[in-house]
Amino acid sequence: MPNLFSTGENLEAAPAVVGYRILKDMKERKQTRVSIFEIVDRFVGERWFDARHLYYALMFLFSVGLVEIEGSYVVRNAD
Repeated sequence: MPNLFSTGENLEAAPAVVGYRILKDMKERKQTRVSIFEIVDRFVGERWFDARHLYYALMFLFSVGLVEIEGSYVVRNAD
């Protein structure tokens, strides 16, 4: 399994950084529940975007208790 932080990867694509961007976007739009597909639509044009990076970011956010995953929705637990 890959490390959360690797010196060989782009820092913008680190799970903690991508997770922060997801939470920040949800907070700016005043959303507590958002579809994974909506997240993809928002970030698909970014340089760092890859399905793997999004997957690891969501796993990171879930593992530290900042979000819950309900089907295809991400529910924010923290402000």
